[in-house]
Amino acid sequence: MSNISIGGLVSGIQWQDLIDEIIRLERRPVERLESQVKGLEAQSSAWGLLKNRVEELQARARTLAEGDPFSSYTVSVQGVPGDRPEPFSARVNSDVIPGSYRVIVHQLATAEKLGGGLFESRTEPLGITGEFLINGHEIEVDGSDTLNDLISRINAANSGLEGTGVSATAIRIAEGEYRLILTSERSGSEGIDLHDEDGTLESLGLLVGSERQVITPGADAIVEIDGQLITRRTNTIDDVVPGLVFELTSADPELIVEAHVVRSNDAAIEAIEELVEAYNDLADFVESQLTTPGAKTSGIGRDILVQSLRAQLRDTLQSQLPVAGEGGIGRLGEIGIEIDRNGRFMIDSARLEGAVTEDPNGVRRLFGLREETEGGGEVRGIAVALQEIAGTLLGREPGSIGSVIDRIGDQIGGINRRIEQMEVRLERRYQQLTHQYAALEQVLSQSQSQLDWLSMQLGLFGGLG
Repeated sequence: MSNISIGGLVSGIQWQDLIDEIIRLERRPVERLESQVKGLEAQSSAWGLLKNRVEELQARARTLAEGDPFSSYTVSVQGVPGDRPEPFSARVNSDVIPGSYRVIVHQLATAEKLGGGLFESRTEPLGITGEFLINGHEIEVDGSDTLNDLISRINAANSGLEGTGVSATAIRIAEGEYRLILTSERSGSEGIDLHDEDGTLESLGLLVGSERQVITPGADAIVEIDGQLITRRTNTIDDVVPGLVFELTSADPELIVEAHVVRSNDAAIEAIEELVEAYNDLADFVESQLTTPGAKTSGIGRDILVQSLRAQLRDTLQSQLPVAGEGGIGRLGEIGIEIDRNGRFMIDSARLEGAVTEDPNGVRRLFGLREETEGGGEVRGIAVALQEIAGTLLGREPGSIGSVIDRIGDQIGGINRRIEQMEVRLERRYQQLTHQYAALEQVLSQSQSQLDWLSMQLGLFGGLG
């Protein structure tokens, strides 16, 4: 409202207080609309929180529906004496096949390192002019180049995807003695290829006669796997056993080591636990929308969409699938997952682990089944069904959570526009009342002045008598 203030100097009436009270009373419809907006905003927030939980449930269900946790394997290295280092580490991917592999590491792959001549300074001109090739890349040397300049030029040629694969540096041996060092970034027996036509390499000390100054020879890795001798340029062997990667760390030709690949139940158990946890979190949230203070006005627990969602999810988790063969798994209760009296699902960890260990394919089927029936229908596993229910609610079509949030947003926008219009009218009303009462006060002031004048005149006439 305006900052104009009027007081009843003449009338004795506090017009400002009277106007403020009139406006306060006339603003009650606005306050009711503002209360509606707060309630709708609380509902929109609650729907957003529900959506987050449905998305989490969908993600957990998708993991089990796709079955990846049931294709998890681990590899262990066995047969290494306690006083000797493991000659390799190993890891698996989804393509691996359970089994055992005998491994002997005969030789590690190493990167070649070459030495050059000795130079008195890193910063004085070398006085060498010419050019040479490192792995096919031309390096020019000018007579004014210093050792640092040469190193920078070699390293610059190693940049990008098509670089030389060779880095250069210089080590200080003693005062006035610096040695050029070339190191291959790639291991393997191919090493560093050097070539020139003008003797530049010999001038730099990288060749003595026709011999390279080898500090560390480049070598291929040699490993024996199940009796087969394998040679590779690197110490990462990933193309011999499908899905199994060996990282060679030390050579020990006398040591035979076993790499055992077995199925791991941990990922499947964890995925099932996370699905149950996601459902319980969602169920707890819905319950809070029924019981917490303010739930009657801003809670969404009684909404038919929320009640339908809770019923669908609970029915799905308690559903009975057709059993494939004798002793098959058809419901969650058979793997140790039961609903309690509060509507939450509880896990018997020992029974769940036992079921996944004894019948991993049966547990996988319970969650990920997609099977057509003779009548043209489809039988869906628990995770598949949960994923589809969540997907329907997370769309934008009518009846989805997103559509409800959009509708509430439209309602809030409409009410806010009404509030803005009413506030404009109230401001006009305030200005109108202020001017009216100011004018009335002015009239009263003038009347009071006239009355005072008449009183004075009457007094004068009385004095003459």
